[in-house]
Amino acid sequence: MLPTLALSLTLLLSPACATGKQAQRTDQKESANLGARSEDFWNNLRWQYPAAAAGAIEDELARRRWGIEAERLMGAQRITDAMLINLSLDPTPEEGARTATVQVRMEFYTLPDQVLRKETVTQTWYRGKNTWYLQWEDGHPLTGEDW
Repeated sequence: MLPTLALSLTLLLSPACATGKQAQRTDQKESANLGARSEDFWNNLRWQYPAAAAGAIEDELARRRWGIEAERLMGAQRITDAMLINLSLDPTPEEGARTATVQVRMEFYTLPDQVLRKETVTQTWYRGKNTWYLQWEDGHPLTGEDW
């Protein structure tokens, strides 16, 4: 009876363990995809390619508005370096898009003073149908805050 009980418990618990491992692999893959997408976004900003960076905004109208704000920013600020320092996936929701928080440490200077500054920027990204998108509605193109 005891070997049968042990076998039954093993069979019952195996799918749960497999599901947990599958979820972990999915999270690792999503983290890697988001990290690459975020790095592309920041590299495009660093090299002054706002049109390419705007691809991180899903909605077409918001993408155009973001482009206007990014051009305004780039007229007064130059990013010299950006490094991803933290990426955390939020738990998978029952409904709606999955979200994640990305923190980036950027070095920049503003014109005309050209004093190098460092700042940590926190952004929210969400999973669209095929890729990750920056959650932005209005305001500063990097933080979404009023400026």
